[in-house]
Amino acid sequence: MAFVLNAIPIVSPRPLLRRAVVLVFVIAANPIGHSGPSASVETTVGVTLPSSEFNVLSEPFSLNRGQPLTNHLRTQLAERAASYKTFLETFACTESVEKKSTPAKHFDYLLSVSATAPPSVEEIRFKKDSRVSARLSLPSAASWTLLFSDTYQPYFVYRYLGISVEGSHLVHKILFRGTLALDHGTDIREWEGLIAVDIHTLAPVYVEAAPRLYMEHARIELKKRRRSLRTTVGVVETADRAGGEPIHTFRPLKSIRMRRSPKIRTLAVRFTPMSSGMSLPSRMVEQEHRISELGSSTKDVEIKQYTGYRFFATRALVLRATAAGHEVD
Repeated sequence: MAFVLNAIPIVSPRPLLRRAVVLVFVIAANPIGHSGPSASVETTVGVTLPSSEFNVLSEPFSLNRGQPLTNHLRTQLAERAASYKTFLETFACTESVEKKSTPAKHFDYLLSVSATAPPSVEEIRFKKDSRVSARLSLPSAASWTLLFSDTYQPYFVYRYLGISVEGSHLVHKILFRGTLALDHGTDIREWEGLIAVDIHTLAPVYVEAAPRLYMEHARIELKKRRRSLRTTVGVVETADRAGGEPIHTFRPLKSIRMRRSPKIRTLAVRFTPMSSGMSLPSRMVEQEHRISELGSSTKDVEIKQYTGYRFFATRALVLRATAAGHEVD
């Protein structure tokens, strides 16, 4: 079934031949040049991704990979996470935010950790002496330091992949998957991915994460896309006949799915070690992955840099120094 939406005449170099570009909606999901009842599509559509299936994350989560965390390592990681609850409130730094085609913005940046269980990390930004609000759609970069907190552990499944070399670090590589359904995206329990922690300090070295069950959702959305309406762009050629009705011929050029291909966003956080044996974020990159039957494309959405860490003896001194209007370049 097809409906011609629009026709735009195009001057043809050949006399007696007129052309028009049209859009045609095709309900059946058959490729151009193939015919057949739409019912046949329902029996051939699959939910698997292309043969060159991408992983998005370098180490996708799977219960079949690695081993459960030992109780000893769980306890050590929980103790390290507990030390971050107060440490995250003893510094201020400069956050630089870069977006495509937009000049970088710089803020005074500090954190507030709630007393709830599990704790949440609130980002506080100042420009000059004014507080700045920001969109909340991702966990803060520093919130991953609490991933193994004793109050967070019941909400996660962990798989231990072993020890690896990462730059100058020997690290434990651990897969994780939260148990909360994706809501606003600001809670780390809505995410899954990979974390690497230094084997000596147990401080984070890097994190890669995506929304929980992202590959399963991508497969479902790709299946819906394959069954969706399709727009066909083509040319209608009209030949005039003397004393008779003109002859119209439609020549298809391109077929476009009406439903957009699924999109997955991911984040990657790098940490820099501090002299105290702790580590704090140095860079966070948010990426968007667009998926189609032919593969995927990736683009950076936002890049955040954290520099100029300034430490204070108490939380009150952090707030006082920031409220004083520390100049940001």
